[in-house]
Amino acid sequence: MMTQHNESSAVKLDNEQLMQMAKLISQNIAPVQAKQWEGSHILVNDYMTEWLEAKHGIDIVQKTYENYEGRYRNHIKPFFEGKTIMDVSYNTVSAFVKHLKAKGVTDSTIHDIVRVLSIALNEAVNVRELIPKNPCDGVHLPKIRQKKKRPTITDTEARKLFEVCKDHHYWIAIPILLMCGMRKGELLALTWDDVFQDEDTGQWYISINKKVSASKGKHTVEKFMKTLEGYRNVAVPHVLVDLMFYYKEHTQRNSRTYIIAQKRQDKMESTRNFNRTFTRWKEKAGITKPISPHSCRRAFATRLVLEGVPLEAMKKQGGWKSDKMPYYYADEAQTDILKNKCADIMGQHWAGQFIPVAE
Repeated sequence: MMTQHNESSAVKLDNEQLMQMAKLISQNIAPVQAKQWEGSHILVNDYMTEWLEAKHGIDIVQKTYENYEGRYRNHIKPFFEGKTIMDVSYNTVSAFVKHLKAKGVTDSTIHDIVRVLSIALNEAVNVRELIPKNPCDGVHLPKIRQKKKRPTITDTEARKLFEVCKDHHYWIAIPILLMCGMRKGELLALTWDDVFQDEDTGQWYISINKKVSASKGKHTVEKFMKTLEGYRNVAVPHVLVDLMFYYKEHTQRNSRTYIIAQKRQDKMESTRNFNRTFTRWKEKAGITKPISPHSCRRAFATRLVLEGVPLEAMKKQGGWKSDKMPYYYADEAQTDILKNKCADIMGQHWAGQFIPVAE
């Protein structure tokens, strides 16, 4: 009885109906197949060239573009010659890593090269949908030895630096670097228009919205940062505000656009000349450690960590994206003292609560 019921209720299709159904299924599947295999017609080198041109001057700064282009031209292009992006698999990228290692390319450079390839192919997956997945995902890369951190500047060294630079035409650089923790390129791009006061609170700020970048011997002002966190308004201590306006009136004679300007012209100072000047100050101050302007940023982070400033406040003031960076910049030798505070807090909390039984 059950068999008869199934046979009587079954839908019977003639050949024409079956052909129409097959056609509909084929039409629905075809676009998916075409999307998945579109990358089989695009050469890796053609895609990379187009990708770099699209990024140039829009999503990445000039210095980053030159880095990406160099990694592509010297390493990616020769290895992937003639291959389509669909030809590139996990095994292909793994073979590429071994090829770079055999050529004597350093481990950190291998990471940079594969990162460029991965970023480009990630857009091929998620934006243009040319390939189903990124073949760089999960590829084993050589371990990188941790770089030695640049030393920080101690308070004593900071005072020595200021003593030898206070007769220079941009002596204000040291106080700004130490108290605001900005990067060298950000400092050199500052104009007096970037300094403003909040009318409601009276607090002074410096707007960080551009930086000086060096490329092939030329110095230009770039009006975009690597991360959104780089754009920020840095709160300026009142003691620094007083120093800055004294400097503007008495040193620059109110005649400069840039805060760190050239001596004889109303133009920004180059990173090369600023580095040379800083090195002369360091040598004159008798500081033998390999410090640089960036060491002031480490001193800035160290002081904030020691004072227990909340993480979010440190990130906003310093322009850091990652939660780790303020602590990475902080000088470990100085911040180790915070462990003593941990011991004090625990001691105060548990004092008198564990009393041994008298014998």
